[in-house]
Amino acid sequence: MLSVASILVYTRLYIDEDFGLWGIFMALVMIGKTIACGGFHVCLMLPKEESTARDLLSISYWFNWLTIIISIVAVCALIHFFPQSVSESQHLLFIFGVPLSIFLEGKSQAIHNWLNRDMRYKEMSWTTVTQTLTTVFFSILLGWVNTDYNGMVLGTLIGQFAMLATLLYFSKLPFFIRPALDKMKVAFKEYRSFFTLGVTGNLINNSASQLPFIFFGVTFGEGLNGQFSTAQQKILSAPVNLVSAAVSPVFFKESNKAHLAQDGSLKKLVNQLNLVMWAMIIVPVIVVMMWGPEIFAFVLGEEWVRAGMYAQWLAPLMGVRFVTHPMSYLLDVKQRLSAQLAFNILLLCATLIIFHPPILGLDDFTTIKVFGVSFFSLQLMFLMYLFHLRKDDA
Repeated sequence: MLSVASILVYTRLYIDEDFGLWGIFMALVMIGKTIACGGFHVCLMLPKEESTARDLLSISYWFNWLTIIISIVAVCALIHFFPQSVSESQHLLFIFGVPLSIFLEGKSQAIHNWLNRDMRYKEMSWTTVTQTLTTVFFSILLGWVNTDYNGMVLGTLIGQFAMLATLLYFSKLPFFIRPALDKMKVAFKEYRSFFTLGVTGNLINNSASQLPFIFFGVTFGEGLNGQFSTAQQKILSAPVNLVSAAVSPVFFKESNKAHLAQDGSLKKLVNQLNLVMWAMIIVPVIVVMMWGPEIFAFVLGEEWVRAGMYAQWLAPLMGVRFVTHPMSYLLDVKQRLSAQLAFNILLLCATLIIFHPPILGLDDFTTIKVFGVSFFSLQLMFLMYLFHLRKDDA
């Protein structure tokens, strides 16, 4: 609730263009964080031996440094080939801010999974609270100060610094790890599918999730992109980021234990999770579908009515993603990474067809309608497949 409330407070501090730039910034970060650890942070909880898990952590750290170079090249290429996507005054912020944000996110997600391995859920919750409070405070402060650079981007970076510092404190892990190359090679060979298939699949998935904000901004301008990113990234993604993301680490740990037990407990766990998650999200979905424009206008102002209209068509997608987010860890537990890759390729193809202007040439509102309905259908089919994996022999 704190994150949602913060949105309502500091949304008014920024013009639509700032929200559009923030949407592009976060899209690049979300794509980049997929490769930030080479996928090895995901499998930290799978090995029984802590020494093997520490080797995987070392590999994650190594990849994290490598992605700084990759992300700098990627941002410079974006600015060079698509100069209209980022205003000139924001170039330096993007060139330095995006790689730094990806680095902070990558190292944080590796340490976060290390804490999850030890079931230190209280400490994990404190890191989320610290990041949220810090981000909100500095975003509001920089909004009132009216900095030349986008205050939401700077607030996000400061929040990520606070999150990493808190994680390092709770985990007692060093900022640098001296790798044992021979052990790292063994661990890499055993879990390389999380790099070859996992990273590829997640990179495609994040691209399919984040490219719409880049295409939408280039096609319809930063103002409408601000409406889109506010509805989708800030408001409708909040339940997924807060509740579903908090449930996911626990489900990952418990589902792995249930899968190893092969006693039918995984089926019970998945059934219980689905019941609880749908019960939590169904009412908010219906409310937004029925009164989205009125809610956005009342809370954020009349200028955000269009965002509310977008939200009406995106709300069902929010609901199914809310349930799918924790369930997707079944793919890692059962190592069905090839199925994940195939589904994510399908999502990316659908994204390009819907949002690339020369293909369909839709107006902004029709684009949102087609996106909401088609992606809801695809995610629902994916959820049905995940539900099938609850069986011990699946």
